[in-house]
Amino acid sequence: MKLLIHLLRFLVGGLFIFSGLVKANDPLGLTYKMEEFFEIWHTIWMIPFGTTLSVSMNALEIVAGVALWVGWKPKWTLGGLLVLILFFTGLTGYTYYTGYPKTCGCFGDCLPIDASVSFYKDVALLFGIGLLIWKQAWIQPIFSNRYQRVCLLAAAIFSVGLEFYVLHHLPIVDCLPYQVGKSIIEQRKQPPPPSGSTVMFVYKKNGKEIEFAADQFPLDFNAQTYQFVRRYDTGEIIQAPIQGFVLYGMGGTDTTDAVLETDRVMMIFSERIQDDPKNWGASFNALYQLAKSQKIPLLLITNRPDLWTLERKRSYPEIILLSCDRTPIRTAARVTPTLFELKRGSIQGKWGMHVTFLNSDSFSQNICFGIEKCFD
Repeated sequence: MKLLIHLLRFLVGGLFIFSGLVKANDPLGLTYKMEEFFEIWHTIWMIPFGTTLSVSMNALEIVAGVALWVGWKPKWTLGGLLVLILFFTGLTGYTYYTGYPKTCGCFGDCLPIDASVSFYKDVALLFGIGLLIWKQAWIQPIFSNRYQRVCLLAAAIFSVGLEFYVLHHLPIVDCLPYQVGKSIIEQRKQPPPPSGSTVMFVYKKNGKEIEFAADQFPLDFNAQTYQFVRRYDTGEIIQAPIQGFVLYGMGGTDTTDAVLETDRVMMIFSERIQDDPKNWGASFNALYQLAKSQKIPLLLITNRPDLWTLERKRSYPEIILLSCDRTPIRTAARVTPTLFELKRGSIQGKWGMHVTFLNSDSFSQNICFGIEKCFD
C-alpha cells in the first residue's frame, strides 16, 4: 500500500506540474478561455484580471506539484491541491454538461482534449488526492526543510519567469495553426468530409420539412415548391485549422486572397491599436523605412481600425490598414503587436515585436540576426 501511495504522489504531482507547464507556455490562451467563462457567467467585470489569474494559477499548479514531490508540509500541500482540483472539476463538469465553452483549456492548445475526458480526468485526480489525504502520514520529505524551500522558490521563479517571457515574446512551443512554415491558404481550406458520411438537405414543402440526401432529390424538386432550410453532414464535422481569417479594406472589400497571393508582405497584428507605434520600440520607424525602401507591403491588421488616427495616417502613409475579427488576431498574435513575414500566404517568420524585435537598439542584435536577412 505504501508503494501505491508513493507512486500516486509522484503521478498526481507530475500531472499538476505538466498541466501548469503546458499552460505557462501560453498564458494568454488560458486568459482567453477565462474570458469565455466570464462572459457566460455574466461576470465581465473580471476580464481585466484574466491575465493575472492565468499567470497565478499556472504558477500555483507547478509549485503545488513540486511541493507534493518534495514532501513539503503534506497537510497544507494536499489541502491546496484539493481546493485546486475541486475548482477544476467544477469547471470541467460545467463544460461537460452544458457544452459551453466547447473546451475547458485544461492542457492548453498544445494538448486539446474533449470535455468529457477532462472531467473524468479531474474526477480521477480528486479520488487520488483524497487517497493521499487519507494516508498523508506516509508522505515524508525527501529533502531537508532548507532544500524544500529552495525547490519551491526555484519552481515559483521559473514558472512566473517563463510566463512573463512568453507574454512579451511569443510561446516557446507554438501549438497554434499560424506556425512558421505553415501556409495560411492551406490552413483555411475546409477538409473533405470523412468517408461514409452523407450530406443531408432539409427543405420545407407545403409547411412541412422534408429531409433527403444529396443524391436523392425528389423528382418534383423546384425552387418554387421547395424552400431551403438547412444542410448538414451525418459524419463528424472537421473544421479547418484556421477559421474566420478574413481581411477587409477600409471600404469593406474582402482583400484576403489578394494579400495571401502577394509575393511578399509584412503584416503587423495589433489588437490594441490605440498604442502609438512609437511605443512599440525605437526600431519601428526603421522597420517602416526598410519595408518602404524595398517596396515590401507593410500591413497593419486590427479589429479596431477606427482607432488609427488621422495623425498616424499622415505619419505612416505607406502602411495599409486592414480590419479583421478579434479571434483570429488573438490566435495569430499572442503578443501585441506581432510581425509576420508572408510569401504567397506561407509564414516565413513570426516575431513578437514589443520586446524581441522592435525594442532592440540595433537590428543586428535582434532574433533574426539583422532585419535585412529576414527580408532576403
